[in-house]
Amino acid sequence: MSAQRPRYAYRVERVTNASSEVHWDPVAKTEVRRLLIEAARVTPAKVSPHARIHSWRWDTRRVSAGGVPK
Repeated sequence: MSAQRPRYAYRVERVTNASSEVHWDPVAKTEVRRLLIEAARVTPAKVSPHARIHSWRWDTRRVSAGGVPK
C-alpha cells in the first residue's frame, strides 16, 4: 500500500515463475527471473492489523513503450 494517501492496498495472492529463463545482471551481479504476481485490490480499511505491509510507489521515470516499468 502506498505510504502517502493510500486509496487501495494490494494483497498478494500468488507468485509464480513467468518464464523458466534466468539471466545474469552484470550491474547488480545477481540472477534475474521474471515472476508473475497475482494481487487483489482492497481498501486500506480491510487490511488486517496483523498484515505485513510493504510501502511502494510507481517510478514514472522509466516507462517502456508498453507502459510497464522495466
